[in-house]
Amino acid sequence: MTIITKDQLLAELEPRIEEVSVKGLSQPLRVRIFNGHERDRLSARFSTLDGTDSAYYSAVVATCVVGEDGERYFSDDDLEMLREKNGELVIRIGLACLSVLGVGAAAVDTAEKNSAAIQRNCSGSGLPSSSENQSHA
Repeated sequence: MTIITKDQLLAELEPRIEEVSVKGLSQPLRVRIFNGHERDRLSARFSTLDGTDSAYYSAVVATCVVGEDGERYFSDDDLEMLREKNGELVIRIGLACLSVLGVGAAAVDTAEKNSAAIQRNCSGSGLPSSSENQSHA
């Protein structure tokens, strides 16, 4: 049996980019799996954020969404700007990113439920938000 070579393994370990459709966006977007350094920076960034949905998903979107050239659309300095945009859509994009990252369906489902609960509690209405019955893709 032949085993994978070092060069083949390194080629397969390159961060891949996937095109995804997100409900609410007029066109697909590109999501890049982040490398180890980006994962470390994102983890460190989470520890400095305020623990809210908007901070979490904005950080995921800023880290993962890339253009045709594979370069990030957003820098770390863009987090506050993203937090001021359509929150439901930022969450949907963030959930699509998590799905591409291979977080797992159970983790994405939990994140969606937690997000809906936070939104419900923050709205003061106690009623489910319109995003609870919508999928992210």
